[in-house]
Parts: sequence; structure tokens; C-alpha cells
Amino acid sequence: SPDNVWVSPGESFAMWLTLQSMIAPGQKVGFLRPMYPKNLDWIKDAGGIAVPFDIGYPVKFDKIALRVYFESEQPAVMIWTDPHNPTGFCLSDEDQRELLSLSAEFGVRLLVDAAYEFVRYDETRDEYGQISSMLRYADYYDPQLTEHIVHCMTIGKG
Repeated sequence: SPDNVWVSPGESFAMWLTLQSMIAPGQKVGFLRPMYPKNLDWIKDAGGIAVPFDIGYPVKFDKIALRVYFESEQPAVMIWTDPHNPTGFCLSDEDQRELLSLSAEFGVRLLVDAAYEFVRYDETRDEYGQISSMLRYADYYDPQLTEHIVHCMTIGKG
């Protein structure tokens, strides 16, 4: 809804400011490794403890590994980039459902960096030709899941 939208002077600032409001100093923040280098700066500036989740090679979504990670590391927030920067890996609709379900199950809030959401060349478009979006998926299929997501989009990565 319009009540849940705000505009900033660039997505990097939006991600930084949002993370400041999502965690208290000393809380764990998960991020995908390899990662966008600014992720570590955002976590450090917020006083968080950076806890990497290695996505491996070849890059794939591993729900079992993510479950173990959430159980063992217990991050308060997980920064998730989709499409992933720097690999370009995109979550399928099924992967998005799994990620959202696991985040809800473990109480992990997702800070989704979707800067490149509209730059996809694979099969991650729905029946209407729209690009799959975690936020849109959660809102349509299970609105309660939107409580676990902050979804940042941009027209430029400033």
C-alpha cells in the first residue's frame, strides 16, 4: 500500500538506513557470500555482527543448508540480493516460497536488495510476463509473509 512506500536518494542509502532501523547493535545479520561489498559496511555501521551464508558454486538455492544456517546462526535479518550480485543467480518461484517460509518459521526478517530485479534473462517471469518478486509473491499468496520483508528497488544503484 502507499503507506508502506518511501523514496530515498538511491538504493544503497535505502538499504543502509533500513538496516539501521531493523537491528540493534550486536544482533546477527546474514548475507550471501560472495556478496555486494557494501553489505559489510551497512552491517558494521548498524552495529551488527556479519554472518555469511556461502552460496557455493555452482550457485543454487539449498533450502536444507539455509535451514541449518538459520538454526545455527539465528540472524535477526538476512540481506538477500535477487538477482544475486555478483553472480546473477535468480530465485525461482519455488525458491522464493521456500525462502519466505523459512524466514517466517525462524523469525528472520529479509532485507531484499532488488536493484537488478528487472534485468533478468531467464525463465523467472510469471504467467503475465511479470518478473517474479518476493514481495509480490508474499502479498498475493500469503500477506502475513510481508511482515518479514523489506523490499528495496531502484532505477539506479546510487
